[in-house]
Amino acid sequence: MQEHSGFLTRKSIQPLIASGLITADTYDVRCLGPWSYDLRLGKEVYISSERTLRALGEGDSIVIQPGEFALLTTWEKLSIPLSHAAFISLKISYALRGLVNVSGFHVDPGFRGHLVFSVYNAGPRPAVMRRGDRVFMIILADLDGESEGRPAESSFQDLIQLKSEWIASLQGPPVSLVALNRMFEKVSWKVNFLISIVSALIIALVASLLSLRLG
Repeated sequence: MQEHSGFLTRKSIQPLIASGLITADTYDVRCLGPWSYDLRLGKEVYISSERTLRALGEGDSIVIQPGEFALLTTWEKLSIPLSHAAFISLKISYALRGLVNVSGFHVDPGFRGHLVFSVYNAGPRPAVMRRGDRVFMIILADLDGESEGRPAESSFQDLIQLKSEWIASLQGPPVSLVALNRMFEKVSWKVNFLISIVSALIIALVASLLSLRLG
């Protein structure tokens, strides 16, 4: 049984990369940090307001409008050892723009393939990114032994392209929190205005009845 050492640093990640953690054709040494690896935006994306998948060429960009969901794939193809688990997240620079990761936050031991992120733009402005941008990050931790691994029949295992059922579940118009707030404020203003009118009418009616009664 191996000694448990928790989260891995660059020194421990490098041998895993050499043994196939990230396929050689998708690895970039510039993405390797002191204790994490930056994952880049891959070729295939889907944005909820669009009807079709988009295949990104070199230098191509996407725009995720406020209120939109998107499925994003990583450029890197991973193979997580059975003796390790991984944790994933958006990089802070994109989180500060209002993007929220609404998919999972971990990668199972034994996972193979490109990762898929489901994100939502909860911010007030469009989020723009290009193919190859460092959008995500992955942190590795070793286990106190080997796991049984991810089931071979898993729909995420050896993923080559986004699945049609995932796309269908996201299709629809944007649901912007900012727009909803503006609609709520507009409706609230109308309701308050109507309440003011009704209150004024009631006061006028009561005053009229009192004047008739006193007269």
